[in-house]
Amino acid sequence: GLYTQHLLTAMRQNGSKIEDVFKQVRSNVRRESQGKQVPWEVTSLEGDFYFRGAPAASDGGAGAAVENALWDAVKTSDVPIEVRAYLGRYPNGLYAAAARERLARLQPQAVVAVVPPAPPARPATQQVAAAATAAARYSAGDSWNYTTENQLNGTRSNYARRVSSISANGDNLINDGAQVANAAGQTRYIRNAERERFYSEGYKLVPSQLRAGFKEAISYSIRSKYKDGTEKTFNGSGTLEVLGREKISTPAGQFMAWRIHRLIRGADVRGADASGAAGVELAGDLMTWFVPEINSIVATENSETNLRTGKATLKTRDVLTAFTLGDTASAATARDNMAQAAAQPGGTAFMMASTDGSVDQTAVNKRTEELLATIAAQKPAAGAPRPGMFSNSFGMTTGDLWRYQTVDKFKKEVVANWSRRIDSFNSDGSIKLSGGYATWAPDGAITLLQSKDGFRREYSPGYKWLPTTLKAGYTEPLKHTLRYNNVGASNGTEDREGTLTVVGKETIKVPAGQFEAWKIEATGFGNGKDFSRNSSYTIRFKETFWYVPALRNFVASDFEQFSQSGQIQTYSRQELTSFNVRGAENLAQR
Repeated sequence: GLYTQHLLTAMRQNGSKIEDVFKQVRSNVRRESQGKQVPWEVTSLEGDFYFRGAPAASDGGAGAAVENALWDAVKTSDVPIEVRAYLGRYPNGLYAAAARERLARLQPQAVVAVVPPAPPARPATQQVAAAATAAARYSAGDSWNYTTENQLNGTRSNYARRVSSISANGDNLINDGAQVANAAGQTRYIRNAERERFYSEGYKLVPSQLRAGFKEAISYSIRSKYKDGTEKTFNGSGTLEVLGREKISTPAGQFMAWRIHRLIRGADVRGADASGAAGVELAGDLMTWFVPEINSIVATENSETNLRTGKATLKTRDVLTAFTLGDTASAATARDNMAQAAAQPGGTAFMMASTDGSVDQTAVNKRTEELLATIAAQKPAAGAPRPGMFSNSFGMTTGDLWRYQTVDKFKKEVVANWSRRIDSFNSDGSIKLSGGYATWAPDGAITLLQSKDGFRREYSPGYKWLPTTLKAGYTEPLKHTLRYNNVGASNGTEDREGTLTVVGKETIKVPAGQFEAWKIEATGFGNGKDFSRNSSYTIRFKETFWYVPALRNFVASDFEQFSQSGQIQTYSRQELTSFNVRGAENLAQR
């Protein structure tokens, strides 16, 4: 039966305690039976019992340091074999539960919808009527996870859409502004590492009415702006047709979905004004399964064909693997839909096999040894950092701590106190700080800053405020894109360019003491887009740092930002108040 099948599978896993086996079985059986079967157990065991692979005794602090380092190396990996490398070495380790959770997220067939089963659904006729008239109802925090398959080259990848905030005009800012959808859920803007895309009002994936047989004409344009400054516009037209409502099974669960067929033809034209030479003419065929109760598409089959050659240029399948709805009413409606689908026979199955395939234990063992060898090579020499600490080639060490205060230069008062502490080094050399609220590149360039109150800054590439050479008069170009999100306020991007200049050495006094520091100035301009206000702007900035190499950080910084007309908008100062940095214990501190 279902219970026995999952019990036998769980018992074969090395290093799982008996209570963990039963928890895993209960979760799997409840999920596959749609909540109709929920196993439970009674036990009087007092010690630990393992069906297979009881863990060896602890090897003390050194072993714990290796385990911490191995987990740091794989915990953000998108490669299942690397997560298995940790589990193979520490099946019952400190991070085993988190590792299994991440592995489940990387294997789409194992991910289930977060909306649990509920009481029986409303009658089908009532459900259809509600779906046909339901408007999009998004909440900040709503999220949808997908697996996409490129059927031309056989590759697969995972991606997610999460509503970061909702603007006053109803626009939904998704993934911190990397995507914008209007109040009806139709895409209006998408940004990735290569380009930005702006979608006209006529662009639709879902028609204005949801009823079988409804058909409407569409006409739209998509303007693409690339990082190298080139632009092109795709002009397309065609039809959207609602084929009907049917049951569909996905890794995220079973749904009653509207099946929508979109046929379009169009071509690229060059130039920002869409007046250049016509490009290749394409024909697009998109089949979509849309579930208004979860405000999202649950599956697509998409293809594009070059009409000149007759060859396919695009052929993909996307399927929902998990979702979260923050609004209670929306979650209840989603449960009703899923309950109705569970009661319906047949339907369309839209599953994908695991991206990981069968487990090659030899490959897992090899990757484990490679990661451990890398960790061993990163260990500092005896007598440098204390046991359990790690340093990178720039001398930064886990546990290094800097505390600062922020002074509002207009008010002339301290407005905030904050700190930065190095938690760990990731496998790519980047540095995790302060519980994930900041990330630096290996050389200290800032890549991420965020706070608990919704403040978030992403720099791509990192904000390299520390120049390559510390020599008076040295200059180097400064260029990065800033993506910002202030929950409930502004969201947008700034493309910044300027110059980094080493002014020279000078003595500076701050609350932490008096230091001899390198004075470094970052000056330049930023061209920005504020998505919350649908506006563009230009700013001028000047940021001055006083950097102390022995501290491997700045002891003070001044930031000034001016509008395009020259009016000062921001004027603040950061000052070091105390520190705990390896090798800098004897530097002046008050």
